[in-house]
Amino acid sequence: MEVGPLDPVAASELLTRPLAGVIQFDQEAVDRLVDGTGGRPYLLQKTALALVQGAHEQSRRRITATDVEAALDDLASP
Repeated sequence: MEVGPLDPVAASELLTRPLAGVIQFDQEAVDRLVDGTGGRPYLLQKTALALVQGAHEQSRRRITATDVEAALDDLASP
């Protein structure tokens, strides 16, 4: 079974709902992450996991567009 890209609203909810009250994504971060992954669920999850782990290691509760840019760069690196 193949799962296609999520629409922007569904992708946004996938990112923000499970983390509500724990980690906050800035709206610009959500928009950039959805755009940068093309809404593909696997890439959204993989990148979000890296972002959440990084925020946790730095004792932060907010993820910004700058964080997303760095994570997407890491994802694109071999």
